[in-house]
Amino acid sequence: MARRPLRGVPLENILLTCPKNKWFVGGKSPKVSSDGVEMGRYQPGPYAKGSRLQGRGGPIHWLPNTTRGTNDYKNATHLIYLYNQYINSNILSFLGAGSVSQDDYALTELIQWVWRSRIRDKKPITLYLPSRRMRNLFLSWLWEDKIPTQILDSVNQ
Repeated sequence: MARRPLRGVPLENILLTCPKNKWFVGGKSPKVSSDGVEMGRYQPGPYAKGSRLQGRGGPIHWLPNTTRGTNDYKNATHLIYLYNQYINSNILSFLGAGSVSQDDYALTELIQWVWRSRIRDKKPITLYLPSRRMRNLFLSWLWEDKIPTQILDSVNQ
C-alpha cells in the first residue's frame, strides 16, 4: 500500500467513520450552522489529533456509521471505515443470541454506510477498511456478486 494514498485527494471528498469519541474529544462534535459553518470549539480526539485529515473538524466529513437516507455525501470518492462492527450485546441478548449473525449485521452496516457515497450514482470509490474482518466480509460479498440469503431474508420479512 502506498505510504500516502490520500495525497492529492480533495479533503471534502473524504468520508470517515469511527467511534465519535475517537474523532472528537468527549464525543462532542462542533455545532454547524445551516450554511455549513462550524460554530464553537473543535477538539480533535485521539484518531484526529495530529492527522492531516482533521483540520478543525473538516473539511473531511465525519459521518456516524449508522447514518441512513441522505444524499449529502454523494460526492465522496474516498471512504475510511474505522470500525470492526459488532451488534450491541444488550440488543443481541434481547433478540436472542442465535437470532442474529454478527457477520451479516456488520456487513449490512458497512454497505449502508458505503452507499452514502458516490457509488450510488455508479461512480467508482476507494474504500479503506483497516479491519481484516470487515475487509474480508466486504470482499467476500463482492466476489460472490450477490447478497447472502440471510440478509435478503431479514430485509424481506
